[in-house]
Amino acid sequence: MSRNVLFIVAFLPALLVAYVVCINWSPVPLAGFGAPVNVQEGIIVLTSYLAGLVSIGSLWNAQMRRQVRGGEKLVKWEREDQKLAVEVASDEVKLLKQKIATLDAALASALKKLKERKGS
Repeated sequence: MSRNVLFIVAFLPALLVAYVVCINWSPVPLAGFGAPVNVQEGIIVLTSYLAGLVSIGSLWNAQMRRQVRGGEKLVKWEREDQKLAVEVASDEVKLLKQKIATLDAALASALKKLKERKGS
């Protein structure tokens, strides 16, 4: 969606809450802990809306942090994979050098035995 559409979608609930707060300014009794207190109905609506915004904001912030940490882990794993690939390639080179040395020794031994047979 375009940025303007997202702005309008985010702005409409705030506008609706502002309208409800303005037209509902009559006091209502609010009982919670002890004697009831008269509070404007609009204040209750506004407080509820702001509490919801804070809750959503904190959840969004936690999600963003989780995504950042996940991205950092992926980068770390990719580096480890690259190091491992270099080590595996190095080990393969060492293994091939050892095989070459073994084949050279076997060839030298076979040539020596062949010379001994021809000389005998």
